[in-house]
Amino acid sequence: MINVKKMIACLVLLYVNTLLAMPAVCTRDGLTFDGLLGTYYDQNNNARAYFSGNTLERFDRQVNFNWGGGRPAIGFGTDNFSVIWEGRIAINQTGAYRFSTLSDDGVRLSVNGEIIIDNFTDHAPRRDTSRPINLRAGEFADVRMEFYERGGGAVAQLEWDGPRFIRQVIPASQLSYICRPPEPLPCEGGEPETNGLRGDYYNQEGVARDYFTGIVESRFDAQLNFNWGRGSPMSGFSRDDFSVTWEGEIEASEAGAHIFSTVSDDGIRVYLEGNLIIDNFTDHAPRRDTSSPINLQAGERYSIYVEFYERGGGAVAQLEWSGPSFSRRIIPSANLFTQCPRPEGPDHIEIIVSGNASTCMAKDVLIRACDDPLCHSLFIEYEGTVQLTTSTDNGDWLLNGAGDLVPGSAD
Repeated sequence: MINVKKMIACLVLLYVNTLLAMPAVCTRDGLTFDGLLGTYYDQNNNARAYFSGNTLERFDRQVNFNWGGGRPAIGFGTDNFSVIWEGRIAINQTGAYRFSTLSDDGVRLSVNGEIIIDNFTDHAPRRDTSRPINLRAGEFADVRMEFYERGGGAVAQLEWDGPRFIRQVIPASQLSYICRPPEPLPCEGGEPETNGLRGDYYNQEGVARDYFTGIVESRFDAQLNFNWGRGSPMSGFSRDDFSVTWEGEIEASEAGAHIFSTVSDDGIRVYLEGNLIIDNFTDHAPRRDTSSPINLQAGERYSIYVEFYERGGGAVAQLEWSGPSFSRRIIPSANLFTQCPRPEGPDHIEIIVSGNASTCMAKDVLIRACDDPLCHSLFIEYEGTVQLTTSTDNGDWLLNGAGDLVPGSAD
Protein backbone atom coordinates (compact mmCIF):
# COMPACT_ATOMS: atom_id res chain seq x y z
CA MET A 1 0.00 0.00 0.00
CA ILE A 2 2.89 2.39 0.78
CA ASN A 3 4.38 1.85 -2.67
CA VAL A 4 1.00 2.58 -4.29
CA LYS A 5 0.75 5.86 -2.37
CA LYS A 6 4.23 6.86 -3.46
CA MET A 7 3.41 6.03 -7.05
CA ILE A 8 0.22 8.11 -6.93
CA ALA A 9 2.13 11.03 -5.35
CA CYS A 10 4.77 10.94 -8.09
CA LEU A 11 2.13 10.85 -10.81
CA VAL A 12 0.30 13.80 -9.27
CA LEU A 13 3.56 15.78 -8.98
CA LEU A 14 4.47 15.03 -12.58
CA TYR A 15 0.99 16.01 -13.77
CA VAL A 16 0.97 19.29 -11.83
CA ASN A 17 4.43 20.35 -13.01
CA THR A 18 3.59 19.50 -16.62
CA LEU A 19 0.28 21.35 -16.34
CA LEU A 20 1.99 24.47 -15.00
CA ALA A 21 4.54 24.48 -17.83
CA MET A 22 3.65 26.68 -20.78
CA PRO A 23 5.05 26.94 -24.30
CA ALA A 24 7.83 29.51 -24.64
CA VAL A 25 6.53 32.34 -26.83
CA CYS A 26 8.45 35.63 -26.61
CA THR A 27 6.17 38.07 -28.43
CA ARG A 28 8.20 41.15 -27.57
CA ASP A 29 11.51 42.22 -26.11
CA GLY A 30 11.47 42.63 -22.32
CA LEU A 31 8.45 40.41 -21.73
CA THR A 32 8.94 38.62 -18.38
CA PHE A 33 7.69 35.15 -17.49
CA ASP A 34 7.60 33.47 -14.08
CA GLY A 35 9.82 30.41 -13.86
CA LEU A 36 12.75 29.37 -16.02
CA LEU A 37 13.01 28.75 -19.75
CA GLY A 38 13.48 25.02 -20.31
CA THR A 39 14.92 23.79 -23.60
CA TYR A 40 14.33 20.04 -23.95
CA TYR A 41 16.44 17.99 -26.40
CA ASP A 42 15.37 14.52 -27.55
CA GLN A 43 18.95 13.68 -28.74
CA ASN A 44 17.29 11.67 -31.52
CA ASN A 45 17.27 8.96 -28.82
CA ASN A 46 21.08 8.71 -29.05
CA ALA A 47 22.91 8.04 -25.80
CA ARG A 48 25.14 10.89 -24.61
CA ALA A 49 24.40 13.17 -27.58
CA TYR A 50 23.54 15.87 -25.05
CA PHE A 51 21.75 19.05 -26.18
CA SER A 52 21.18 17.85 -29.73
CA GLY A 53 18.29 16.63 -31.84
CA ASN A 54 14.74 18.00 -31.85
CA THR A 55 13.95 20.65 -29.25
CA LEU A 56 10.96 21.79 -27.22
CA GLU A 57 10.97 25.13 -25.38
CA ARG A 58 8.62 25.90 -22.51
CA PHE A 59 8.52 27.90 -19.28
CA ASP A 60 8.72 25.72 -16.15
CA ARG A 61 7.54 27.51 -13.02
CA GLN A 62 9.92 25.40 -10.92
CA VAL A 63 12.56 22.79 -11.55
CA ASN A 64 10.86 20.10 -9.49
CA PHE A 65 10.52 16.99 -11.61
CA ASN A 66 10.44 13.30 -10.79
CA TRP A 67 9.57 11.67 -14.09
CA GLY A 68 10.38 8.19 -12.77
CA GLY A 69 10.35 5.92 -15.82
CA GLY A 70 8.16 8.35 -17.76
CA ARG A 71 8.88 10.89 -20.46
CA PRO A 72 9.29 14.66 -19.94
CA ALA A 73 7.01 15.66 -22.82
CA ILE A 74 4.95 14.22 -25.66
CA GLY A 75 7.19 12.99 -28.44
CA PHE A 76 10.16 12.32 -26.13
CA GLY A 77 11.54 8.97 -25.06
CA THR A 78 11.80 7.84 -21.45
CA ASP A 79 15.61 7.78 -21.70
CA ASN A 80 18.34 9.67 -23.57
CA PHE A 81 17.07 13.24 -23.32
CA SER A 82 18.65 16.42 -21.94
CA VAL A 83 17.44 19.81 -20.72
CA ILE A 84 18.83 23.31 -20.14
CA TRP A 85 16.97 25.64 -17.78
CA GLU A 86 17.98 29.29 -17.63
CA GLY A 87 16.74 32.54 -16.20
CA ARG A 88 17.27 34.51 -13.00
CA ILE A 89 16.56 34.30 -9.27
CA ALA A 90 15.27 37.27 -7.25
CA ILE A 91 17.19 37.76 -4.00
CA ASN A 92 15.05 39.10 -1.14
CA GLN A 93 17.58 38.99 1.71
CA THR A 94 21.29 39.73 1.85
CA GLY A 95 23.39 36.83 3.05
CA ALA A 96 24.87 33.43 2.27
CA TYR A 97 22.92 31.01 0.10
CA ARG A 98 23.61 27.38 -0.75
CA PHE A 99 22.19 25.75 -3.85
CA SER A 100 21.35 22.06 -4.12
CA THR A 101 20.28 19.73 -6.89
CA LEU A 102 18.55 16.39 -6.64
CA SER A 103 19.28 14.55 -9.86
CA ASP A 104 19.22 11.26 -11.73
CA ASP A 105 21.29 11.38 -13.94
CA GLY A 106 23.82 14.13 -14.69
CA VAL A 107 23.52 17.74 -13.56
CA ARG A 108 25.55 20.94 -13.81
CA LEU A 109 24.53 24.23 -12.17
CA SER A 110 25.92 27.73 -12.80
CA VAL A 111 25.07 30.89 -10.88
CA ASN A 112 26.22 34.24 -12.26
CA GLY A 113 28.32 32.38 -14.83
CA GLU A 114 30.23 30.26 -12.28
CA ILE A 115 29.80 26.48 -12.13
CA ILE A 116 28.93 25.69 -8.52
CA ILE A 117 27.65 22.10 -8.91
CA ASP A 118 29.14 19.67 -11.40
CA ASN A 119 28.03 16.05 -11.30
CA PHE A 120 27.61 15.29 -15.01
CA THR A 121 27.66 11.52 -14.49
CA ASP A 122 25.23 8.60 -14.50
CA HIS A 123 23.94 8.08 -10.97
CA ALA A 124 20.92 7.13 -8.87
CA PRO A 125 18.97 9.99 -7.23
CA ARG A 126 21.53 12.08 -5.38
CA ARG A 127 21.71 15.51 -3.77
CA ASP A 128 24.69 17.78 -4.53
CA THR A 129 25.20 21.04 -2.63
CA SER A 130 27.27 24.11 -3.45
CA ARG A 131 29.50 26.11 -1.18
CA PRO A 132 27.86 29.21 0.41
CA ILE A 133 27.47 32.15 -1.99
CA ASN A 134 26.93 35.71 -0.77
CA LEU A 135 24.06 37.48 -2.56
CA ARG A 136 22.52 40.92 -2.02
CA ALA A 137 18.87 41.79 -1.47
CA GLY A 138 17.15 43.51 -4.39
CA GLU A 139 19.45 41.96 -6.99
CA PHE A 140 18.99 39.08 -9.43
CA ALA A 141 21.30 36.10 -9.85
CA ASP A 142 21.58 34.50 -13.29
CA VAL A 143 21.04 30.74 -13.16
CA ARG A 144 21.63 27.95 -15.69
CA MET A 145 21.03 24.26 -15.00
CA GLU A 146 22.06 21.49 -17.41
CA PHE A 147 20.62 18.00 -17.01
CA TYR A 148 20.64 14.69 -18.85
CA GLU A 149 18.80 11.40 -18.43
CA ARG A 150 20.63 8.27 -19.56
CA GLY A 151 18.41 5.42 -18.35
CA GLY A 152 16.17 4.20 -15.57
CA GLY A 153 14.50 6.82 -13.38
CA ALA A 154 14.74 10.55 -14.10
CA VAL A 155 14.82 13.27 -11.41
CA ALA A 156 15.68 17.00 -11.71
CA GLN A 157 15.10 19.36 -8.80
CA LEU A 158 16.65 22.75 -7.95
CA GLU A 159 16.75 23.81 -4.29
CA TRP A 160 18.34 26.41 -2.04
CA ASP A 161 18.67 27.46 1.58
CA GLY A 162 19.52 30.93 2.81
CA PRO A 163 19.18 33.52 5.56
CA ARG A 164 16.43 32.39 7.90
CA PHE A 165 15.03 29.57 5.77
CA ILE A 166 15.91 25.89 5.37
CA ARG A 167 16.39 23.94 2.17
CA GLN A 168 13.42 24.06 -0.22
CA VAL A 169 12.69 23.82 -3.92
CA ILE A 170 13.23 27.34 -5.28
CA PRO A 171 9.68 28.76 -5.54
CA ALA A 172 8.23 30.11 -8.77
CA SER A 173 7.86 33.54 -7.15
CA GLN A 174 11.65 33.87 -7.11
CA LEU A 175 12.26 32.67 -10.68
CA SER A 176 11.83 34.65 -13.88
CA TYR A 177 12.94 34.78 -17.49
CA ILE A 178 13.15 37.99 -19.55
CA CYS A 179 12.64 37.69 -23.29
CA ARG A 180 15.51 39.12 -25.29
CA PRO A 181 15.67 39.85 -29.01
CA PRO A 182 17.45 37.08 -30.90
CA GLU A 183 21.14 37.61 -31.43
CA PRO A 184 21.92 38.53 -35.04
CA LEU A 185 23.50 35.75 -37.01
CA PRO A 186 27.26 36.11 -37.52
CA CYS A 187 28.17 38.48 -40.35
CA GLU A 188 24.59 39.74 -40.75
CA GLY A 189 25.36 43.11 -39.15
CA GLY A 190 27.92 44.18 -41.75
CA GLU A 191 30.87 43.43 -39.49
CA PRO A 192 34.13 42.54 -41.30
CA GLU A 193 34.76 39.45 -39.12
CA THR A 194 33.19 37.24 -36.48
CA ASN A 195 34.44 35.01 -33.69
CA GLY A 196 34.66 31.30 -34.36
CA LEU A 197 35.48 29.30 -37.46
CA ARG A 198 33.58 28.81 -40.69
CA GLY A 199 32.40 25.21 -40.99
CA ASP A 200 31.55 23.63 -44.34
CA TYR A 201 29.55 20.42 -43.80
CA TYR A 202 29.44 17.85 -46.63
CA ASN A 203 26.83 15.09 -46.72
CA GLN A 204 28.87 12.96 -49.20
CA GLU A 205 25.51 11.84 -50.66
CA GLY A 206 25.76 8.97 -48.18
CA VAL A 207 28.85 7.54 -49.92
CA ALA A 208 31.47 6.14 -47.54
CA ARG A 209 34.91 7.81 -47.70
CA ASP A 210 33.87 10.26 -50.41
CA TYR A 211 35.11 13.10 -48.22
CA PHE A 212 34.23 16.76 -48.87
CA THR A 213 31.70 16.03 -51.62
CA GLY A 214 27.95 16.21 -52.07
CA ILE A 215 25.63 18.87 -50.69
CA VAL A 216 27.47 21.41 -48.54
CA GLU A 217 25.97 23.48 -45.73
CA SER A 218 28.02 26.33 -44.27
CA ARG A 219 27.76 27.97 -40.86
CA PHE A 220 29.90 29.73 -38.26
CA ASP A 221 30.84 27.56 -35.25
CA ALA A 222 31.92 29.48 -32.14
CA GLN A 223 34.14 26.57 -31.02
CA LEU A 224 35.07 23.08 -32.12
CA ASN A 225 33.45 21.25 -29.24
CA PHE A 226 31.11 18.65 -30.71
CA ASN A 227 30.01 15.28 -29.40
CA TRP A 228 27.20 14.24 -31.72
CA GLY A 229 27.14 10.70 -30.33
CA ARG A 230 25.15 8.71 -32.87
CA GLY A 231 23.23 11.79 -33.97
CA SER A 232 23.60 13.90 -37.10
CA PRO A 233 25.47 17.23 -37.15
CA MET A 234 22.45 19.11 -38.51
CA SER A 235 19.03 18.65 -40.04
CA GLY A 236 19.08 16.83 -43.37
CA PHE A 237 22.38 15.04 -42.70
CA SER A 238 22.92 11.38 -42.00
CA ARG A 239 24.51 10.40 -38.70
CA ASP A 240 27.29 8.58 -40.62
CA ASP A 241 29.39 9.31 -43.70
CA PHE A 242 29.68 13.08 -43.49
CA SER A 243 32.73 15.34 -43.44
CA VAL A 244 33.54 18.88 -42.33
CA THR A 245 36.21 21.51 -42.89
CA TRP A 246 36.69 24.43 -40.52
CA GLU A 247 38.87 27.41 -41.34
CA GLY A 248 39.74 30.82 -39.98
CA GLU A 249 42.41 32.37 -37.79
CA ILE A 250 43.59 31.84 -34.23
CA GLU A 251 45.14 34.48 -31.99
CA ALA A 252 47.29 33.70 -28.96
CA SER A 253 46.75 35.76 -25.81
CA GLU A 254 50.31 35.22 -24.61
CA ALA A 255 53.66 34.49 -26.16
CA GLY A 256 55.31 31.11 -25.80
CA ALA A 257 54.94 27.43 -26.57
CA HIS A 258 51.41 26.18 -27.25
CA ILE A 259 50.34 22.57 -27.75
CA PHE A 260 47.28 21.78 -29.86
CA SER A 261 45.12 18.70 -29.26
CA THR A 262 42.10 17.08 -30.88
CA VAL A 263 39.58 14.60 -29.56
CA SER A 264 38.07 12.88 -32.58
CA ASP A 265 35.96 9.98 -33.78
CA ASP A 266 36.71 9.42 -36.66
CA GLY A 267 39.46 11.03 -38.77
CA ILE A 268 40.95 14.48 -38.27
CA ARG A 269 43.75 16.70 -39.57
CA VAL A 270 44.83 20.15 -38.32
CA TYR A 271 46.91 22.68 -40.26
CA LEU A 272 48.47 25.80 -38.73
CA GLU A 273 49.84 28.34 -41.20
CA GLY A 274 49.59 25.62 -43.84
CA ASN A 275 51.69 23.17 -41.82
CA LEU A 276 50.17 19.81 -40.86
CA ILE A 277 50.45 19.61 -37.06
CA ILE A 278 47.97 16.78 -36.28
CA ASP A 279 47.27 13.90 -38.66
CA ASN A 280 45.02 11.00 -37.69
CA PHE A 281 42.80 10.59 -40.75
CA THR A 282 41.71 7.07 -39.80
CA ASP A 283 38.64 5.32 -38.41
CA HIS A 284 38.97 5.19 -34.63
CA ALA A 285 37.09 5.41 -31.35
CA PRO A 286 37.30 8.72 -29.44
CA ARG A 287 40.99 9.51 -29.13
CA ARG A 288 43.18 12.50 -28.26
CA ASP A 289 46.00 13.46 -30.61
CA THR A 290 48.55 16.13 -29.70
CA SER A 291 50.90 18.36 -31.68
CA SER A 292 54.48 19.24 -30.90
CA PRO A 293 54.98 22.53 -28.98
CA ILE A 294 54.57 25.55 -31.28
CA ASN A 295 55.80 29.04 -30.40
CA LEU A 296 53.13 31.71 -30.90
CA GLN A 297 53.37 35.47 -30.48
CA ALA A 298 50.81 37.29 -28.36
CA GLY A 299 48.33 39.28 -30.44
CA GLU A 300 49.35 37.73 -33.75
CA ARG A 301 46.94 35.72 -35.85
CA TYR A 302 47.68 32.41 -37.52
CA SER A 303 45.64 30.65 -40.16
CA ILE A 304 44.06 27.39 -39.00
CA TYR A 305 42.34 24.70 -41.05
CA VAL A 306 40.74 21.48 -39.78
CA GLU A 307 39.49 18.46 -41.75
CA PHE A 308 37.20 15.88 -40.15
CA TYR A 309 35.16 12.91 -41.27
CA GLU A 310 32.67 10.56 -39.62
CA ARG A 311 32.51 7.02 -40.93
CA GLY A 312 30.20 5.21 -38.48
CA GLY A 313 29.23 4.83 -34.84
CA GLY A 314 29.82 7.82 -32.57
CA ALA A 315 31.02 11.20 -33.84
CA VAL A 316 33.30 13.56 -31.90
CA ALA A 317 35.25 16.64 -33.04
CA GLN A 318 36.96 18.85 -30.46
CA LEU A 319 39.89 21.28 -30.79
CA GLU A 320 41.95 22.10 -27.69
CA TRP A 321 45.16 23.85 -26.74
CA SER A 322 47.41 24.51 -23.77
CA GLY A 323 49.77 27.44 -23.30
CA PRO A 324 52.56 28.83 -21.15
CA SER A 325 50.27 29.61 -18.21
CA PHE A 326 47.16 27.48 -18.78
CA SER A 327 46.35 23.79 -18.98
CA ARG A 328 44.58 22.01 -21.83
CA ARG A 329 41.13 23.36 -22.69
CA ILE A 330 38.76 23.82 -25.62
CA ILE A 331 40.00 26.79 -27.66
CA PRO A 332 37.69 29.69 -26.71
CA SER A 333 35.63 31.51 -29.29
CA ALA A 334 37.36 34.76 -28.31
CA ASN A 335 40.62 33.41 -29.80
CA LEU A 336 39.09 32.29 -33.10
CA PHE A 337 38.25 34.58 -36.03
CA THR A 338 36.66 34.28 -39.45
CA GLN A 339 36.47 36.96 -42.11
CA CYS A 340 32.89 37.65 -43.12
CA PRO A 341 32.15 37.16 -46.82
CA ARG A 342 31.98 40.43 -48.70
CA PRO A 343 29.04 41.24 -50.95
CA GLU A 344 29.52 41.03 -54.70
CA GLY A 345 29.22 44.79 -55.09
CA PRO A 346 29.30 47.94 -52.98
CA ASP A 347 26.42 49.01 -50.78
CA HIS A 348 27.35 52.70 -51.01
CA ILE A 349 29.17 55.12 -53.32
CA GLU A 350 30.91 58.04 -51.61
CA ILE A 351 31.76 61.17 -53.64
CA ILE A 352 34.15 63.73 -52.16
CA VAL A 353 34.79 67.15 -53.71
CA SER A 354 37.64 69.27 -52.38
CA GLY A 355 36.73 72.72 -51.01
CA ASN A 356 33.44 74.36 -52.03
CA ALA A 357 31.53 72.20 -54.46
CA SER A 358 29.50 75.19 -55.75
CA THR A 359 31.94 76.52 -58.32
CA CYS A 360 32.55 76.90 -62.02
CA MET A 361 36.21 76.00 -61.55
CA ALA A 362 37.63 72.57 -62.23
CA LYS A 363 37.53 70.34 -59.14
CA ASP A 364 39.04 66.99 -58.21
CA VAL A 365 36.38 64.43 -57.36
CA LEU A 366 37.13 61.31 -55.29
CA ILE A 367 34.74 58.42 -55.80
CA ARG A 368 34.90 55.45 -53.41
CA ALA A 369 32.96 52.18 -53.39
CA CYS A 370 32.12 51.12 -49.83
CA ASP A 371 30.62 48.28 -47.82
CA ASP A 372 29.04 50.59 -45.25
CA PRO A 373 27.58 54.11 -45.04
CA LEU A 374 30.66 55.53 -43.29
CA CYS A 375 33.05 53.95 -45.79
CA HIS A 376 35.05 52.15 -43.11
CA SER A 377 35.40 49.19 -45.50
CA LEU A 378 36.37 49.94 -49.10
CA PHE A 379 36.27 47.97 -52.32
CA ILE A 380 39.86 48.67 -53.31
CA GLU A 381 39.68 47.01 -56.72
CA TYR A 382 36.03 47.65 -57.53
CA GLU A 383 35.28 48.43 -61.17
CA GLY A 384 31.95 49.91 -62.22
CA THR A 385 30.09 52.88 -63.61
CA VAL A 386 29.27 56.03 -61.66
CA GLN A 387 27.03 58.74 -63.09
CA LEU A 388 27.35 62.34 -61.88
CA THR A 389 25.24 65.44 -62.51
CA THR A 390 25.64 69.21 -62.15
CA SER A 391 22.98 71.20 -60.34
CA THR A 392 22.49 73.64 -63.25
CA ASP A 393 22.56 70.96 -65.92
CA ASN A 394 25.09 72.95 -67.96
CA GLY A 395 28.45 71.95 -66.48
CA ASP A 396 30.87 69.49 -68.01
CA TRP A 397 32.59 66.66 -66.17
CA LEU A 398 36.03 65.75 -67.47
CA LEU A 399 36.98 62.08 -67.09
CA ASN A 400 40.34 61.50 -65.38
CA GLY A 401 40.64 57.79 -64.73
CA ALA A 402 38.32 54.78 -64.94
CA GLY A 403 34.55 55.14 -65.00
CA ASP A 404 31.83 56.71 -67.12
CA LEU A 405 30.91 60.25 -66.06
CA VAL A 406 27.78 61.39 -67.90
CA PRO A 407 26.87 65.15 -67.85
CA GLY A 408 23.38 65.93 -66.61
CA SER A 409 22.58 62.38 -65.43
CA ALA A 410 21.82 61.19 -61.91
CA ASP A 411 22.43 57.79 -60.36
